[in-house]
Amino acid sequence: MIVYLIYTLKVSLCLIAFYLVYLMVFRNSTLFMFNRLYLLTGLVLSFTIPVLKISIFKAQSPLFISAILDLTWIEPEFDTLQSQNSTY
Repeated sequence: MIVYLIYTLKVSLCLIAFYLVYLMVFRNSTLFMFNRLYLLTGLVLSFTIPVLKISIFKAQSPLFISAILDLTWIEPEFDTLQSQNSTY
């Protein structure tokens, strides 16, 4: 039951955000077809955006991080250079 309440709250916040953008930007516009399209798209997106799971920062396992660190600290081998210079 609480999940539906949270979903309804997210939908309400999206509707408010889209409507505030409409009031600030498109209210005095004479392009009525564009205004209708914006309002209908905002209505549809308000119900679909809360369902989407968008994560910007993903948790990474320590093994993955250590694998990256191991790859970045590879040092070149100098055996071939030393063998060529040892002819003194």
